[in-house]
Amino acid sequence: QRLAKGTASQVLKMNTAANAPEWGNLSSDFVRIVTAAGDGTAVLDLDSCFSTDYENYMIFSNIHVSTGTGVYIRLQNSSNSEVSSGYYWSGTQNYRNSSTGGGDTKSGWNTNQWEPHESVAAETEGYVQLNLKVSRPMLDNRYTLMQIDYHSYDGSTFRSVQSHCSQRDAIQMAGIRFFVNSGNITSSSSVSVYGIKNS
Repeated sequence: QRLAKGTASQVLKMNTAANAPEWGNLSSDFVRIVTAAGDGTAVLDLDSCFSTDYENYMIFSNIHVSTGTGVYIRLQNSSNSEVSSGYYWSGTQNYRNSSTGGGDTKSGWNTNQWEPHESVAAETEGYVQLNLKVSRPMLDNRYTLMQIDYHSYDGSTFRSVQSHCSQRDAIQMAGIRFFVNSGNITSSSSVSVYGIKNS
């Protein structure tokens, strides 16, 4: 007996008895919540991208800028207002230019934002890559913990920063924003937020 065709976006899978194929929807423990692009302003914010549906998140971001600048990160509270204090972070940098390479430490104590402390050049082909892990942002009795991998070119030096941050306000964090201290985040920028199911 032939299986009738399914509907759009369905996939072929085994039924629950494991004795016949059937059509069904694709299921994943790794779910894209939202993708946002820059709009030519200094801020790219993702309102309400966190929820109680997920405990942990991964964020993949490619930020293209209009002028050489630093890229910074702030969380947003349950009203999607930016949280501009209470960031504690530490990390390491490796760098290389045409003549030398090396490494150093990047850290901050109770700062206004989380900052990798390095700039990205305004190149047509270039951008800064920021990949983040965010733990438990929606718990109102826990701090939000984050980890970042940051890669950029500032016009003369390639840089890679790995950093960990604790935002030490025990409140719900509903969103996140990226912003620059000069110029703008262009429409070539893209940020995607993924939720990770607990069970």
